[in-house]
Amino acid sequence: MHRPATVLFFFVAFLLPSLEAEAQTASDPVIASQLQLILDSEFSAQLATGKSFAVVFPDESVWTGVAGMSNIETQDPIRPDHNFGFASITKTFASAAIMKLVEDGVVSLDDPISRWVSPITFVNSAITVRQLLGHTSGLYNYTNYPNLLQTLLADTSHVYTPLEVLSTFLGPPVFFAGTGASYSNSNYVMLSMIIEAASGKVTGQFFKEELFEPTGLLNTVFPAYESPKGELAIPWFDFTGDGIADNYSGFFESTSVMTTRGTAGSIVSTASDIAKWGAALFGGDVLAQGSLTEIVTFHNLAGQNATWTGYGLGAQRYNFGGIEAWGHSGLVTGETSLLVYSPEMDVSIAMVDNNARSNHFSSANALLSYLSSITFTGVEDDSVPADFEVDVYPNPGFGSETITFEANTLPGTDISLTVYDVLGRRVYSANGLSEGFLEWTPDGSIPGGVYFYSLISGAEILKTGMVVRTH
Repeated sequence: MHRPATVLFFFVAFLLPSLEAEAQTASDPVIASQLQLILDSEFSAQLATGKSFAVVFPDESVWTGVAGMSNIETQDPIRPDHNFGFASITKTFASAAIMKLVEDGVVSLDDPISRWVSPITFVNSAITVRQLLGHTSGLYNYTNYPNLLQTLLADTSHVYTPLEVLSTFLGPPVFFAGTGASYSNSNYVMLSMIIEAASGKVTGQFFKEELFEPTGLLNTVFPAYESPKGELAIPWFDFTGDGIADNYSGFFESTSVMTTRGTAGSIVSTASDIAKWGAALFGGDVLAQGSLTEIVTFHNLAGQNATWTGYGLGAQRYNFGGIEAWGHSGLVTGETSLLVYSPEMDVSIAMVDNNARSNHFSSANALLSYLSSITFTGVEDDSVPADFEVDVYPNPGFGSETITFEANTLPGTDISLTVYDVLGRRVYSANGLSEGFLEWTPDGSIPGGVYFYSLISGAEILKTGMVVRTH
């Protein structure tokens, strides 16, 4: 077994005072005012009734901004704590739930759905979990069912189970599994059935215990499991067709609608919670690196364009003026939303409106263009320790030379490695079963300089240190 050589060993506590900045980016008055100016400008240029935006910075501070009205009749304004339906952004949670079960060894992405669910009319039992996640199953999109709206209106108190949704609103498949790629909400309703069969928990309970609570999403709920925790902004839609926006909240919040959307699009939350979720999921704090890599390995999907450039496993890839972002969009009658995370900047943005007439792509482009001009100076509270040793090899490192981090653990111990730059931004992370060491081979995008690392096993910090790389 290869053993790393120890080259340097010293303490560098004297470097730390200049790096222990408070997490204050969001409260910087210049940054906050500029973000609000962008929001106000986008609001004025579009036909939105109300907007709520949130930005999570690399130091984990959160800026929130609002514009417009919740109730246009009483002129009640949108507030940062207003809840909204985030529609298909729910799919990012469903994907993370499945990947959690994959990491636990319970589910495989290559499992045929017949392993988890009984036969359903129009459903090919050989469809795999991966095909559901990536919309390559060929399943008919149940939200295109001709009489869906009338059926839901007929009894708004009815609770639809995932099985009932698929048994009632499916049509023949649009292509044979694996031979095409077309967006279908039916895929994610099916995934709910797999989550419940594999975990022994209802989907809402699994979401809450495995995703919401561990990431501190205090305002996020799965409506089929629990009621929203705050006031919902009123959604507006010309339901009668008379050219006047109608208060759509009664039908929007109805049991039949919420349970039919399910894991395809029913999450209710605040903009700040959804932005935090984007930072946690795509920043590597929810899943192992291998699982995240699966999610952000993108392929072509029908309907993509110059801005939406690919689909992964429950995630969309975007291009905003040359800035790549990952996330998901959401659209339901009365509300639209967008979650984008820039891996380059480690910035997460959530946007939502309450009349489904916003151009969130325009807003995301404006926000990311401004944010790319900022030099972030905050660091995560625990990213750089007070004193630590350096014992990696080689150190200094050169070019793309592999750097080895000795873990000092028994073989088979589950450990994680995270590397930060001097501004506290995460530049690399890895998880795995240790054989006594983990390795990092920096690519060409990693410049020379000083980097800090931490090795963690469970809740225990095994080692922290510094790496010096030459150009």
